[in-house]
Amino acid sequence: MAKDLSEYQDFFGHLIKLRLYTPICLCFPLQDASSQSQIIDTLTKGLERLLISFPWLAGQVISEGVAEGNIGLSKIIPSDKTSRLIVKDLTHNAAVPSMDALRKANFPFSMLDGAVLTPLKGLPTSCDGDPAPVFFLQANFINGGLLLNFAGEHNTMDGHGLGQVIRIFSKACHNEPFTDEELLQGNRARDNLIPLFDQTTYKPGPELDHLIVKPSATSPPASKNLPPKCTWAYFHFPSSSLSKLKSIASSSNSISDNPTVSYITTNDALSAFIWQSTSRIRSSRLPPQTTSTFARAVDVRSCLSIPPSYLGNMSNHTYNTLPLSSLTSISLRSLASSLRLALNPSDLSFAIRSLATHVFLTSDKSSITYGANMDLSTDIFFSSWAKLACYNLDFNLGLGFPESVRRPRFDVVEGLMYLMPIDRSGGIDAAICLRDEDLEGLKEDREFGEYAKWIG
Repeated sequence: MAKDLSEYQDFFGHLIKLRLYTPICLCFPLQDASSQSQIIDTLTKGLERLLISFPWLAGQVISEGVAEGNIGLSKIIPSDKTSRLIVKDLTHNAAVPSMDALRKANFPFSMLDGAVLTPLKGLPTSCDGDPAPVFFLQANFINGGLLLNFAGEHNTMDGHGLGQVIRIFSKACHNEPFTDEELLQGNRARDNLIPLFDQTTYKPGPELDHLIVKPSATSPPASKNLPPKCTWAYFHFPSSSLSKLKSIASSSNSISDNPTVSYITTNDALSAFIWQSTSRIRSSRLPPQTTSTFARAVDVRSCLSIPPSYLGNMSNHTYNTLPLSSLTSISLRSLASSLRLALNPSDLSFAIRSLATHVFLTSDKSSITYGANMDLSTDIFFSSWAKLACYNLDFNLGLGFPESVRRPRFDVVEGLMYLMPIDRSGGIDAAICLRDEDLEGLKEDREFGEYAKWIG
């Protein structure tokens, strides 16, 4: 792979100070174990087609210029490895559950160990270590099933980008040609996608308050207390619950609360409901004046007229902050409206251009980070993969569509939450990491339980 891959480095990848992967696991039934060789052959040939057309996916990420007080710059370089496919036969591993056991338990976090299903040892890891592959997949054969795990290095692609990579990989496994648009956007140079503000007059404003580390927050005092024990768990929201939540949040009063909000999405309603419910549980151990910030990941492609087929990292966050006392008393419609209002396209465009300009003008980017100054014992980092059409992909394996799509279990990060892709019944599973006392409170909360079913 002689081609220079530096043009494929994402502009915002330089802000991710740790080696962070976005992993997602598709769980397929597999009745005939003798078909393993055919499955491996299909995946191998599909990968070959994918990497020929999108060579940067075969690269690896390194960090250059790392020094005291400088996180350096991430860069994609060629890799000596010829394959991005890892195969594990776990059918004789007694510690790995069967597909039937996973199915009966509804694929909980506790049964999907990321350290087994991927080569990742945990999340995140230091950027100044060994080079990291841009993309890989691991095919895990278990009794009665195949757990196909994909992972993309977050300096090079966001969750939406990984979803698009998985989609075109399925096309490659079917030996379907890529469209001109897929090839153009998938291999698009990334250093000039965002129009910068005038560099001679630009000054960062409040839109970067949650992205620039405050000096007082760079060296917090060491705590003598042990960090709280946290756990990952899934909750299932059936389509009926989603419809009810959207109906409540879309009631006519929501328009009067925020006149500029003309509609509420299911995602708005569910995000607001989870934030409000979590805050209600947390309020039992925190003073009422405590504030909570909801950092919501948002795909800004459309705000910059970038097509969905662009594979790189083009995400930012909106930040809504309220006191716990308000969060526990405000109506769902008002809270969902405030989340929707934060997605105003002109505001999103201004914020991402401001961030890009500040990154460009700042030589040492160690003071710039997503969610700077946040306290995840009270705040929430929230991301949605609901729109990823993973349940409609079969990779030409002869196994049909996946029964479940999951994020495997990795290191705990209090306050980190994801919405999984919408399943074929129209439901959504929420991946939630909280300290155990809060998680138990959420599990036992009557109002939350009216809409969500515990999976674990």
